[in-house]
Amino acid sequence: MKRRFIPFTPLALCVLLLAWSGGPVLAQEETNTAKEKAFRIERSMPPEAVACIQCHKQEHPGIFADWAASRHASANITCYDCHKAEESDADVSSAHYKQYERSDTEFGTRAYRVPVAGVVSPKDCSRCHPDEAA
Repeated sequence: MKRRFIPFTPLALCVLLLAWSGGPVLAQEETNTAKEKAFRIERSMPPEAVACIQCHKQEHPGIFADWAASRHASANITCYDCHKAEESDADVSSAHYKQYERSDTEFGTRAYRVPVAGVVSPKDCSRCHPDEAA
C-alpha cells in the first residue's frame, strides 16, 4: 500500500492550533467560571477583632465558615462588632475568658481580653440596626 502525503495548508494549521488551544469557546467559558470566595481584611480593624477572626478560624472552622459566607463578612463586620458586650452585662460569657488564659495561641493574653456575649440580642443588633431592633 502506498501512503499519501497530505501537505499542511494554512487552513489545516489553523484548525490544529484551535484544537490544541481549546478553541475560542473554551477560552470564553474559562473567564466566566466562579471564583473561590476568599476572606480579606480591607478596613482597619481593632486587634481584638483580628484576634477573634484568627482564633475562630483555627478553633471553630464551622463558625468561621458560616460568618465568612455571610453578608456581615462581605461588609467587614466581625465577631467583635456584634458580640462585644459590656463587662456588667448579664450575658457575658465567662467560658470565653478562659481562652485568654491559654498559652498555646498568640491571642491568649489579657491584651485581647474582651467581654463577649455568645448570643446576640436585639440590644446588640440595635447598635447598627435601630429600626429593625425596634
